[in-house]
Amino acid sequence: NFLQEEEKVAEHRDKRALNVAEMMATKPAGRALLKDKLSLVFRTDAYGQFILLVILGNTGVICAFGSGTADLDNILIIMETWFAFAFMIELLIQIMCDGSLGAYVQKGSHVFDLMCAV
Repeated sequence: NFLQEEEKVAEHRDKRALNVAEMMATKPAGRALLKDKLSLVFRTDAYGQFILLVILGNTGVICAFGSGTADLDNILIIMETWFAFAFMIELLIQIMCDGSLGAYVQKGSHVFDLMCAV
């Protein structure tokens, strides 16, 4: 059973590598090329995990508001501003990966992300 799972993982990895190689071999023009290159980085599991860490950091900052001195709250406000900026940049990159805002909002999870970021 474990070997079957390992074979499935290896097969999925090989298919993904083949798709990446095919994507890199074809040379679409302009916007499509940018979309494909961005997707290679910003649609990976590693990037998704990084964003989850950013979300957890933002949650910690939000929870810390009002629990310390005024100086601490001022620092937290600055941190919250940077988190908001990071989420807006991430939103713009994700829209560019999909090609347009219309394509981006086709997924329900993207609509939720859009509402949270704005």
